[in-house]
Amino acid sequence: MTAAPGAWTAMVTAATVATGARATAARVGRLARSGPTTLAVSLSILALTGPVGAAEADPPAASRLAEARAFDIPAASLDEALARFGRQAGTAITVNAELTTGRRSDGVSGQFTPAAALVRLLAGTGLEAVDDGAGGFSLRRLPPPAPGAGRGDATTTLATVRVQASTLRDPVTEHQASYRARSTNTAVRLDLSPRETPQTVHVITRQAMDDFAMTSVNEAVETVSGAYVYEEASNGTRFYSRGFMMEAQYDGLPNPVGIGSSNRNPRIDNAFYDRIEVLMGPAGLLSGAGDPGGVINLVRKRPTAAFQGRAEVLVGSWQQRRAVVDLSTPLVESGRIRGRVVGLVDNANGPLDYSLRYRRGLYAIVEADLTPTTQVHASYQYQRDRQRQHIGVPFASDGRDLHLDPGLFFGNPRGMAFKGYDLQTVGVEQRLGRDWTVKANYTHGRTELRNYRDSWLWGDLDEATGEGIDLYQAVSLLRLSRFEAVDLSASGEVGLFGRRHEVVVGFNGSRMRDAHEGSGFEPTPINVYHFDPATLPEPVPGNAYDGDDRTRQHGLFGVARLNLADSLKLILGSRVSWYRVRTGEGEEKQSESGVVTPYAGVVYDLSRQYSVYASYADIFKPQSERDLSGRPIDPVVGSNLEVGLKGEVFDGRVNLSAALFRLEQTNLARADESIAPDPTNACAGQCYEAADKVRSRGIDLGLSGEPLPGWSLSAGYTFTDSAYASGEDKGERYMSSLPRHSFRLSSFYHFGDSRWGAGASLRYFGRTYNQGEDYRIERGPLTLVGLTARYAFTRQTDLTFTIDNLLDRRYYASVDSLFYTPLGEPRRLSAMVRHRF
Repeated sequence: MTAAPGAWTAMVTAATVATGARATAARVGRLARSGPTTLAVSLSILALTGPVGAAEADPPAASRLAEARAFDIPAASLDEALARFGRQAGTAITVNAELTTGRRSDGVSGQFTPAAALVRLLAGTGLEAVDDGAGGFSLRRLPPPAPGAGRGDATTTLATVRVQASTLRDPVTEHQASYRARSTNTAVRLDLSPRETPQTVHVITRQAMDDFAMTSVNEAVETVSGAYVYEEASNGTRFYSRGFMMEAQYDGLPNPVGIGSSNRNPRIDNAFYDRIEVLMGPAGLLSGAGDPGGVINLVRKRPTAAFQGRAEVLVGSWQQRRAVVDLSTPLVESGRIRGRVVGLVDNANGPLDYSLRYRRGLYAIVEADLTPTTQVHASYQYQRDRQRQHIGVPFASDGRDLHLDPGLFFGNPRGMAFKGYDLQTVGVEQRLGRDWTVKANYTHGRTELRNYRDSWLWGDLDEATGEGIDLYQAVSLLRLSRFEAVDLSASGEVGLFGRRHEVVVGFNGSRMRDAHEGSGFEPTPINVYHFDPATLPEPVPGNAYDGDDRTRQHGLFGVARLNLADSLKLILGSRVSWYRVRTGEGEEKQSESGVVTPYAGVVYDLSRQYSVYASYADIFKPQSERDLSGRPIDPVVGSNLEVGLKGEVFDGRVNLSAALFRLEQTNLARADESIAPDPTNACAGQCYEAADKVRSRGIDLGLSGEPLPGWSLSAGYTFTDSAYASGEDKGERYMSSLPRHSFRLSSFYHFGDSRWGAGASLRYFGRTYNQGEDYRIERGPLTLVGLTARYAFTRQTDLTFTIDNLLDRRYYASVDSLFYTPLGEPRRLSAMVRHRF
């Protein structure tokens, strides 16, 4: 007999309701056994979501949880966000009010499976979701990572184990809404939490950059207490840490051109980056040759599994107008091919007369899963700046401040500089069996400078009359740098003595050609008190000059993280490097072969929250000076000894660090007085020996994360005492133009369920000076204060208002020289509207 359609529908509906009721009753029974608090909160969520399957027959739980669906959950209290999740996912969540009270969620929007949506919903809350076996989820506190556990560890086959791994280890910061870094691999190429890394490392997250409307890498690095941004006006920026210069990387690949120094490329915009990782101390294990201050690693944004987009419009002081568009989307329905593009336009005048800067930038990346275990990516990035060069203001001949108008422009108002860079990158990642992964990455880069009517100051100033200074002008200066970098590595786990250990082996290298040519400079006398840039004559050619250097280096490296005990990890590594610099004519200027760079670190867990560590790292830098035999002297070696304490507190929401360090540079060139300078000797003039030493000692303290729900905080204090440890200047201060004391603070608070948030920043620097034979340029202790406030019109749209240098302090950005010292920016205001879609 065949039932009528209406009767059949009624029977199916009745059976479905009964099934849903039985499932709900079973869940309620489990909740009752969990305690009255858990029962009360969970019943309220069940009431909001309704019994699963009341309207239509449920698919199997595993199938339902594997299906992607649309989620649109705004930022709210965690209880409210979970209730919305239950309704949109069609499933229930068992919670305990003691876990969720006072916690907030930043919400989730886009196409995700329920498990993936929960990852984003619970990010930064210190909680994880666990499959309850009945098609729903329960919540619990995140357990600490199992001793020695790596990314590939899994205790069960449930999807929620992937939730836990992602929450603990995923280094991407753009959806974390936190200042806390979850993991970093800049130090030793292993994916470690900051607490597991035996060196000082600071991470500027996307949220920190957004909260304070940071638009450049310089502004981001300025928030790190251990780093110092040394401004050189239009010549760019040098970055220092612990008294020494720092190296640069893009996504972990060495970048020999740098990120703004030596007048090669523009000030780098940060619209393209997910985070900036700053490692203190030598990074020779992965970088090869370089300076020992540390590494600034710019980690770029990657495509996302679901569509997301954001647009920003900023207006600010000195007629700044900025717009950024950031779109990420799957390019095929399966999501196996994904793309992302970020574009920016930023135009502004500056605080100086005649100053201007026009910027254009683009970043595009495509990522594809060729197979379930093979992923490839290709990206292109460029930035072009057109700006008018400026060099700062002159001092009196003895170094005193002349208190000149901070808006004075000492340059040619008809001059113009064009600076730009391009980066093309391709890469492949192949996952192998037994938790092993092979990666290969290649980058081709190019920077260009075209400078017309360039100028600089020199002379002997008569302070009474303002005479005695010449402004040297050049018709043109052209500089072109090209480089290539490659990195090949294999990482995984090996078993030894009944324990699992992590290993990375690899090869990387780079080559660069740096060529320049200039027309030469000719002087024009000026009066610094009555200078009118409009009256400058057109520059004429002087003594032309040029240069062309070819640098090549490569090396083999290996690192092992040995799991000696549940609470004791030993990291051992080494690199063997080859380095060579030749002129365009083939003349060898520097050469080193088979230089060994060791690395060692040990981490001991005092508890689930705290660890102590000790480490040794070094780096070498070849020298061109020659000894009595005519051979280049030994390379400079920068070595760092560091001990410290690290912690993860407030349920893992806050990272703490405290370190003592001692960094030495040895083998510095010293003139060999045993032989008189002679152009005909083996040294072609003055002979040298590798003999001098510089020592830097200090302390580095840091804190970053969310101490309370809605309160983001980053703070740090660094003391650095650098001095000559040998030679005639023994005991004298080294790099006195860098502060010994520095303190940085960034704090932002979201006011509960309101639409408002506000924050403040503070930067303090101790006294700095530049001492010459007849002058001393000095900048006293400096404190700079900033404010920020945000109002959310909707979940997608907000307005951020910022004030930098709130007190409008007049100060020198650096103390470089009598004629090349720029003033810092006066008070700057900006308003940014950001929309997410």
